[in-house]
Amino acid sequence: MKKSVFVRLGSQPVPRVQRGMKVAGEMGYDTIFCGAFRKVGLKKKEVWAGFPLIRVGRVFPLLNGRRPFLYLYSVIFFQFAFLRFLMAHRPQLIHASDAETMPASIVYSKIAGVKLIYNIHDNLAQRYNVPRFISVILNAIEGLMVLLSDASLVPEVFRRDALPKRCRGKVQVVRNTPEDLRYSAPTFDDKGTIRIFYGGWLDWGRGFREMVALTEALPEVNLRVAGEGSEEIIQFIKDHPQITYLGFLEHSQSLEETKLCHFVPAFYKPVITINRYAASNKLAEALAIGRPLLINEEVEIVSLFGDSPAAIVKKFGDIEGTAEVVRTLFSDHGKYVQACLKARELYEKYYRWEIAHETMRRVFGD
Repeated sequence: MKKSVFVRLGSQPVPRVQRGMKVAGEMGYDTIFCGAFRKVGLKKKEVWAGFPLIRVGRVFPLLNGRRPFLYLYSVIFFQFAFLRFLMAHRPQLIHASDAETMPASIVYSKIAGVKLIYNIHDNLAQRYNVPRFISVILNAIEGLMVLLSDASLVPEVFRRDALPKRCRGKVQVVRNTPEDLRYSAPTFDDKGTIRIFYGGWLDWGRGFREMVALTEALPEVNLRVAGEGSEEIIQFIKDHPQITYLGFLEHSQSLEETKLCHFVPAFYKPVITINRYAASNKLAEALAIGRPLLINEEVEIVSLFGDSPAAIVKKFGDIEGTAEVVRTLFSDHGKYVQACLKARELYEKYYRWEIAHETMRRVFGD
């Protein structure tokens, strides 16, 4: 049986990777996820989302941009551990997520003559606020990685357009599209509670202080948060009683929380370059289920929404303006339900699963 290995420098596969694994499984591949030990106490082997998961290398923490030399050392050590893993399992397809997993993947793919798919979650040159000449160098390095792969995947057209021109012919756009989710009608309680749910990576750049400020401006808000990140951010969340911290949820659990909520926040601090090019899973999942987004106007993806009521678009940090629109919209349940239906229309227009599914099958099978 053909083997495929999906690798990411994380402890488990994110939804985008899980979808690719399912497509590879449909195509007859025996699929394994290979990850890293990003916290103490993780198992070397387990089953995740129905697929075998194997972690390699040494434990190194989630650093959120801090201690870069420790991060660099850990990434280098991971390459040797992952290359040994590849030599032992000998897959016919490698799906490598982000630049940190590419060196070993490139070496093995060239030695063994197997297909390598480079899945770019975040463009390397956009991740950090660095001097322009460094970002140009990082972009050139990523362009070389694309050229050394058989194909590359990005979540939005503007992510492809940010790569060097010479490599764009190898890049396919596969949006962060959820599998065929159904529209879920919202529910209301007698207290007028506005339920907001954030599920994803916990990072200061994702607007956690702004979410807290929103709950202070709207006491009727019940904010629920799920995900993993630094202990500092988790403690910040726990210190605010108006936030319910759910810990790390499996994808299916996160979708259930989205169905129960009324709004999904997608705040991105615009001074961080990659945030302006954000293309998150939760955005498409909210649209598929039919929930309006709270999003700031500085991010590229707001161009998809136009003047649709499915997105409340304000400048980052405009808490009063956001709170006013949220309260006004939610106070008229009829108008709010129409906004939910408009969200689903945007999903049908831009994020249908069939399109992403067909593109992945074509790329994996060429």
